[in-house]
Amino acid sequence: MFLLGCLSFALFFLADYNDARLHKRFLAPCFSAGVVLLGVSVIFQLKIENAPVSGTMGRILLLLLFAVFMGLLICTLFFSFPAGQAYVSPGKKRPVYDSGFYALCRHPGLIWLTFVFFCLWLMGGFPFYSAVIYTLLNLALVLFEDGYAFPIILTGYEAYKKVTPFLIPTPGSIKNALGKKRTESVSGQ
Repeated sequence: MFLLGCLSFALFFLADYNDARLHKRFLAPCFSAGVVLLGVSVIFQLKIENAPVSGTMGRILLLLLFAVFMGLLICTLFFSFPAGQAYVSPGKKRPVYDSGFYALCRHPGLIWLTFVFFCLWLMGGFPFYSAVIYTLLNLALVLFEDGYAFPIILTGYEAYKKVTPFLIPTPGSIKNALGKKRTESVSGQ
């Protein structure tokens, strides 16, 4: 099952490369397939008896944290911008989205998924090596997106990079994420 999770990240890379260069409609489902494979991989790797935290209160707290970070991940990836444009129409240029979570940093999904894996390790016995390797694969993916794919796909991305931190939120980016929309100031729209 671990390799299935690794394959999911290969599909994420292929989806981004397709969006940036190939523009093949038949490859559009790569992102969705990757999400399903990653979910199946994670579920089948859970072994509650191996969880470092075994107390009821600790598990309840971790379950709540897991729910928060999973909710943040879902909101970030599917509800912060028109997901249909991003995941269904390969090669179609679209404006950068720089409000909400995407004002916090350029890749907030990496932060949320890392915490999801950490919670699953502590409360669900998700293998620590899987959590680390999947996080590193996700980091490699966002490096590829940030340096190659997104500057091709998203209009205004270079300007966005100048005002929004890559991964670690700053006091200013937190204020921007909680405050007003900045779309006009970054992408000129």
